[in-house]
Amino acid sequence: MRRRRDMDEEEARNWLKRAMAVTENQRVEVMIRRRAMRSLPTPRSSRLTASQSSASSDMKDAFPFFKLPAELRVRVYREALVRDTPLLLHLDHSNDSSKSDLLRKKLVAMSLGLASTSYEEINVALLRTSKAVYKEAHQVLYAENAFTLILCSGTSTLESLHQRSRSFIKHVTVALPSDSDILDGFQDFVRLGLRYCWGVKTFTIVMNSNDTPDASLPPVTSTTPTDKSNCPTDPYSIAFHILRFLPSGCKIVLKGTVRGSVRAVVEEEGRLLKDLDEVSGVLCC
Repeated sequence: MRRRRDMDEEEARNWLKRAMAVTENQRVEVMIRRRAMRSLPTPRSSRLTASQSSASSDMKDAFPFFKLPAELRVRVYREALVRDTPLLLHLDHSNDSSKSDLLRKKLVAMSLGLASTSYEEINVALLRTSKAVYKEAHQVLYAENAFTLILCSGTSTLESLHQRSRSFIKHVTVALPSDSDILDGFQDFVRLGLRYCWGVKTFTIVMNSNDTPDASLPPVTSTTPTDKSNCPTDPYSIAFHILRFLPSGCKIVLKGTVRGSVRAVVEEEGRLLKDLDEVSGVLCC
């Protein structure tokens, strides 16, 4: 019995040695495998679709636009969005599809005598490239162009713009082809549209070239700019008092055939705006 027990113990020790040897060999193999994986990593299967792969390859070929200096980026925006002649800013609500939008704008502007207005279409797709491009470029578009607006659609056009875009506009021209337009749409255009262009510096008003007043409208009281004893009382001149709602620092320019009473009111409102600027400057100091 004792001999058999010794044999069993010897067999158990041999089995434990073999098991430990196998375990050591497996541990060495695992270590070798891990080192090999670190030196030569096995590529994982790609989860990108074909469209994503093509997009990533296009991104590698894309020009790093925002690595350019800000001065060069602004120059690119100016080349694409700025014109030397005034641009026609017009939001068309018409459903007439027989005429192109560009031709309709041109006919309307020509009827107002604004021959210097540019009818070239500006491709504003650049603004839709990214939020960063829009943030930089839309200020160049609105601040460095002069705009011509049509009286019948000028208010709705300005209302359709974001307030931040309206505040960048600096130069605006509008035409009054007839005396009736002074009474009908001019005051609403200034009160509801132009007054919210807080950065406007020049407002040009092109009056009609017809010396004969409309017989259907109230008569005009003749008042010259040097007549300080009497204030203009005709409805055409009174309508121009709305100019006092323009932002401070705005210069008003009259072109065409202008009534003396209208010019007197415009000059008075211009002096009022200047005096208010001086007073506000004194109060700020």
